[in-house]
Amino acid sequence: MSNNVYCITAHAEAAKVGARIKSLISDEDIFPLASNQWMVKYEGTTQELAEKAGVRSGEDFIGKGIVL
Repeated sequence: MSNNVYCITAHAEAAKVGARIKSLISDEDIFPLASNQWMVKYEGTTQELAEKAGVRSGEDFIGKGIVL
C-alpha cells in the first residue's frame, strides 16, 4: 500500500481516463470526487501516474488532464 495520495483531473475524455485508472489501481485505493476527478493512492511520481492514466502526452495518451 502506498502513502502517496494524488488528485487526477481529466479535462477531456474523463470516462476513458476513469476506466484507465480503474485498470491500474485497485478499487480500495481510488476515491472518486466528481465525474472527472479522483483521489488515488499510488506508489510513484506524478509524472509516472499522469503517463499511465493517459493525461500526459505520450504513447498511452487519452486526453488532457492534470495530476497533483
